[in-house]
Amino acid sequence: MDCYEVECHRAADITRAGIARSVSVADFLTVERRPEYHAVAMYPPHRINLAAAHVLHAYNFLRPGGVLGALVSCGI
Repeated sequence: MDCYEVECHRAADITRAGIARSVSVADFLTVERRPEYHAVAMYPPHRINLAAAHVLHAYNFLRPGGVLGALVSCGI
């Protein structure tokens, strides 16, 4: 079982449990931005270059005045 399959199983478990209406499994940096969210809470990858890219991409999903919270290492 590769990593992608593990994530697909987790997504299915979350959907079945009723925690979320829908769950997508994808490389976040390839997801088309949609500035429709009031808030984004995230825990990006620890590698500094990836963490910064994920935070910057997540910012593009916020509506004007939206809030982004990210748990990152001190290097960011």
